[in-house]
Amino acid sequence: MMGPFVADQPFRAARMYAAGVAPRPQPQRRLSAERLADAIGQATSDLSMARAAAALAERARAGNGAAQAVRILETL
Repeated sequence: MMGPFVADQPFRAARMYAAGVAPRPQPQRRLSAERLADAIGQATSDLSMARAAAALAERARAGNGAAQAVRILETL
């Protein structure tokens, strides 16, 4: 039996790529050590990805999602 992460991972990878914070997703069928190494190299050295990730992190911190979730749960 496959866990939910199996189906969720390609979706999340595509969202991260669209946000500019990750390399292009690698389909599992075509994944190789070389392609994985290239993607890791890009993820760790691309300055535009680093800037986009920092901006996304700032937006996430400003959103205070945990407090918002608590408020929603308290209304149930």
